[in-house]
Amino acid sequence: MKTLDFARKRLDEEEAAYQHGNENSLSDLKYWAAYIDGARALKNEFVLDAGATKQEIVSAITTLEIMATNLVGAMAPLEESDPETAVLSDRIAAIDLSQKVLRQVLEVMKS
Repeated sequence: MKTLDFARKRLDEEEAAYQHGNENSLSDLKYWAAYIDGARALKNEFVLDAGATKQEIVSAITTLEIMATNLVGAMAPLEESDPETAVLSDRIAAIDLSQKVLRQVLEVMKS
């Protein structure tokens, strides 16, 4: 259950309790209403900021791809036994992992 869904459920429960004469539910009713308002405001801020952040992430993925291509080019003339080959290979692996993580962040931002 998502946070807002849980908060709405609690708000409905407290509203029902208040309508059935439980005066103590009024403060909880006010709390959950304020909680939902705050959560919606935060969600709206995130959605507005997400567009720019998505563009920055896409740009970073592209830059990392160029870096990896350059490293592959630098590695091409080297012998497999050259110690520099292992270093470049590790850097390429780190770039690949970074790109994977950034793509996962984009997927999370879609939902």
